[in-house]
Amino acid sequence: MTDTSGSRTQPQADERHGRQRNLPSHVQSKVTGGVQAGKQRIEGTPAKDLLSQLKDADLINEAMMFAALVLMVFFPFLITVAALGPFNQNGAADILVRKMGLSGDAAAAVEALFRPNGGTSVTGWTAMGVVWMVVGGVTLAASLQVIYQRIWALPSAGWRGFRAQLLWLALLLAFGGAQMGLGDVMTGTTVGQVCYGILVFAGLVLFIWVSGRLLTLGRVPWRQLRPTAVFTAIGLTGLGVCSKLVFASAIVSNNQEYGPIGVVFIILSWIIGLGVVITGGAIVGAWYVGANLSFVRGVRRLFGRRDRQPIADANQGPG
Repeated sequence: MTDTSGSRTQPQADERHGRQRNLPSHVQSKVTGGVQAGKQRIEGTPAKDLLSQLKDADLINEAMMFAALVLMVFFPFLITVAALGPFNQNGAADILVRKMGLSGDAAAAVEALFRPNGGTSVTGWTAMGVVWMVVGGVTLAASLQVIYQRIWALPSAGWRGFRAQLLWLALLLAFGGAQMGLGDVMTGTTVGQVCYGILVFAGLVLFIWVSGRLLTLGRVPWRQLRPTAVFTAIGLTGLGVCSKLVFASAIVSNNQEYGPIGVVFIILSWIIGLGVVITGGAIVGAWYVGANLSFVRGVRRLFGRRDRQPIADANQGPG
């Protein structure tokens, strides 16, 4: 017997190398020069520090671990909250649909995961439901607390952090309830939807800001936590827009091709994106503070230069 695998792969490798050799030398030099120039341009700049911090934080792996935790713990927590509260009478599916910004067939596919065979959502208080709510919420709070402690180089809070986790859980429930209630009241008109979006963004910034202060046990000043809140809220808003533009159609197509498991894969991708935004927002916020950057100062400098330039030219004058 003869091994034909090498005979198949060798021509493919030669073909690839041939394409590389056929690339004009001046194009290769331009591409190489552009890459090197780009590296030199950001060397020693705050952008280089940000890239290094994102690399050191192992952002994608952290996001995947966060997604696994959410899948195991947060979904039972979400189902329990929907069953217990006055937050929503249509169950956890409706909460998830709103968070992902889905509608139509995509929303129906997600709802089918929580209501198999045309079933209905379970409502009412149970002892096990309360336990699931507390365990799921505290576990999620603990994971966020670990992220903030690692990024801000804080020692572990130990058992002192447990009270902060319980307070964060209460804050999450209050914020979620207020958001759902406002959504039911304000989203009936276009103007109401715009106002609702502005209020949700402002509330999201405030919620993340208070969460950071709470989960770090007050060891990080309010002013230093503000960029983290703003960047994370911007990222979550972008994730919501991406859900409407990308994930909605992907859910429909995957549901048609693979069934419910295809919908789960898309939801898992969204959760990984959620982990990237939360972890990345904290990293970018800490970098922003460490680099002593200021958006307001940058705007003032930009417009100040524009205002001073005509004056400088006028003062030079003829002679």
